[in-house]
Amino acid sequence: MLRAHVALLTLLAGSLSLSACMSNASSVVPRGVTADALRPNAAGPSTIPFYRSSFAYGGQTYPFTMVGSNPLNAGRTTTVTAVIVPVKLSFSNGVALDPTALAPDVVKSPLFTAAPFVDGTAQFGDAVMRAEFWSFVKKKHYHVLLSAAPIAPTVTLSVPSTDGYTASSRGATLGYLSFSWFVQTMEPLIVAQLKIPPTELTIFVTYHTDVLEPGSHCCYRGYHYAFTPPGASGTWTTAWASVTKNNVEVLSHEVAEWLNDPFYTNAVPAWIEPETGACGGALLEVGDPVTNHAVRTGGFRLQDIAFFSWFTRQTPSIAFGGRYDLDGDLKAPAANCTT
Repeated sequence: MLRAHVALLTLLAGSLSLSACMSNASSVVPRGVTADALRPNAAGPSTIPFYRSSFAYGGQTYPFTMVGSNPLNAGRTTTVTAVIVPVKLSFSNGVALDPTALAPDVVKSPLFTAAPFVDGTAQFGDAVMRAEFWSFVKKKHYHVLLSAAPIAPTVTLSVPSTDGYTASSRGATLGYLSFSWFVQTMEPLIVAQLKIPPTELTIFVTYHTDVLEPGSHCCYRGYHYAFTPPGASGTWTTAWASVTKNNVEVLSHEVAEWLNDPFYTNAVPAWIEPETGACGGALLEVGDPVTNHAVRTGGFRLQDIAFFSWFTRQTPSIAFGGRYDLDGDLKAPAANCTT
């Protein structure tokens, strides 16, 4: 996830009011969603293609799951269909934030079209996955690709006053939403309404929107999510972020984290955030250590990404050029957080 460290905001808890029509694995059925509504085709796969592996550090084994096929094995191309869903938010004060006109830019961006990166011309996610396992894939036809489905019709949500509001921030009007309302409830409802299968990634795009963290702390600027309702045989994965013209920086952060940790379950040794010196977490959140580092290519702004070797403390790094991140800013593996 991508956090925005700004002033604390409060949001009153309240009952959910749905007026429109859906990601960290959860066994809780979202309100208004039945298991049957989310049940995948029994003859097909029940989630996006992934593989499992593990690494060892400090006498402990850390299992992980990633999208695609194992790069240590024979080269293979994996393609995942992504459904882009623009979400227009109508707030109780009359303000509407509509990303519809920006959704085509997402398809034109390096998330779906090839652009120059350090390890060659490729989609952003493919370049990340190939670069971080370069020692194993440089001579293989190993790829992890996104294929854009037709952009879904814009979903309009009326935001209850108890679940969201607007405020002036960063020189613009921003919307703030409750995590439980938008991510945990509305995302699964939209997926169910649009009948998106669990084999596809759902990308939600909004405009000038942040989501309050649980406890009403501010804020998530993007989030990748996974959910498995009880009684359903599938696990759905999503990525959400706001986008602006020629800027998919936050969305690229979430897509890269989805690729590296699709079910939000990949624990790693606790690491220190390079810029602040604070403990940054203990998950394989590849965007978080380099949140403030941008990559510009293909006419778009994207985010730098920390590589697998940074989190696993591999020396030398197995990534392209011995790097620890896509842009070459991290010069050593993660420092251990001991608190």
